[in-house]
Amino acid sequence: MNLEMAPYVRLWCAVILQAVADIDIQMKDRYIRLKKSKASRKSMPYKLMTLMTNEATEWIESTSTKKYSFQWICDVCDLDARKIREMSRTREGRKMLLQSAPRSAAIKGLNSKIGRAHV
Repeated sequence: MNLEMAPYVRLWCAVILQAVADIDIQMKDRYIRLKKSKASRKSMPYKLMTLMTNEATEWIESTSTKKYSFQWICDVCDLDARKIREMSRTREGRKMLLQSAPRSAAIKGLNSKIGRAHV
């Protein structure tokens, strides 16, 4: 079975991209809120937003190889976890990952063999 065409690969790529999107959206929101007012740091939406960003970031940055971990998904789908981690840390990197629309097309951008050629 061709891994690039397997439905589970598209599903796991969508999971990774959702985590990247969560980080990107929350970082933008956090920046806007901080710019507006320092008082907003104490608000419940700000705290929840920070928690969500931290969960997505922690999941991607984790080196755990347990089932359903970021590293496990990358290993199963033959994706370059190091490259995706690096890209998720910067606004420009997240933008590049998220521009792979539709999401199933992201396989080409995340695939370790293709992705390494562009590094």
